[in-house]
Parts: sequence; C-alpha cells; structure tokens
Amino acid sequence: MKRNTIISIFLAILLVTVGVMSWALRNADLDMQLYLSGLWILSVAIVLWLGNVYLVKILNVVVPWRTFNNWRFAIQIFLSLVFSLTCINITYYLFKINFTEAPPTDGQFMTLNLYGVLFLIPVVSL
Repeated sequence: MKRNTIISIFLAILLVTVGVMSWALRNADLDMQLYLSGLWILSVAIVLWLGNVYLVKILNVVVPWRTFNNWRFAIQIFLSLVFSLTCINITYYLFKINFTEAPPTDGQFMTLNLYGVLFLIPVVSL
C-alpha cells in the first residue's frame, strides 16, 4: 500500500471517530468540558501516533540504525519531542480558542510541556 493511501485511511478513520464520539457525547448530556477534553486527547493521540510513525520511517532512510546507532537515538528523541510538543501545544491552543471563552495562559502551556516531556521521553526511548 502506498504511504498516501495509508495516511488517507487513517485521516478518514480519525474523522469518523471524532464524528461518532462527538455525536455520542453530545447525546449523553455530559459536561461540555469532559466532552472537549476527550475530543482533544483523542485528536492529539492520533496526530502524535501518525506523525511519529512517519518520522521514524523518514529517519530509517536518512539515518539508519545500523550506521548511526547513538546519533539515531539522540536525533529521534529530539525530533519526536519537538514534533510532539508542537502538536500538543497547537491542538490545545486551537481547542481552547475555539471552544472556550478564555485563551490559554502561559501557565497552562508550561504544564502541558512539563507533563508532555515527562510522558514522552520514556515512550519515545522505547
């Protein structure tokens, strides 16, 4: 299967999942904040997974493990952290400005990044 076909399938699955989740949560009379939190977490998880898989595929070609063992490890952790934290911050910002009345604060971004790094380093290292 071609890479573009796989990406298109995953994006279609993402849209269907978000749509179904949106419908189910809206009809369940749940608190809107709970709904938005779940939607944000699902969106971030899918984007991070797809992006990091794509990043690994690129690095496998450009910086293969057999040739650049230690460098590859450092490069992959660095690029994965930068990509992941960027996605987390952008999606949080977009959800916050579109669905709440107050824009995100610097403290919220600091908390996102701190928890993001603490969670991502062990995951990416594996």
